[in-house]
Amino acid sequence: MIEFNGDYWHCNPKKFKHDFFNKSKKMTAQQIWDNDKKKIETAESQGYKVLTIWESDWKINKQKCIEECVRFLNDN
Repeated sequence: MIEFNGDYWHCNPKKFKHDFFNKSKKMTAQQIWDNDKKKIETAESQGYKVLTIWESDWKINKQKCIEECVRFLNDN
């Protein structure tokens, strides 16, 4: 599985502190991270491998993200 996380919606840890309150989701960054972690753990427990691409990484270097996705798909 490849997940594309928006920096704001998933509170990219490179940009947000754990106590940041996301008004749209009505959750702290830590709560969002905990939910994302559970989601990934659930997928992995079902035999899936998960690659997360962050919006800011995509904006900086789309080609690198594409190459990372291709490598991930070829390896799995």
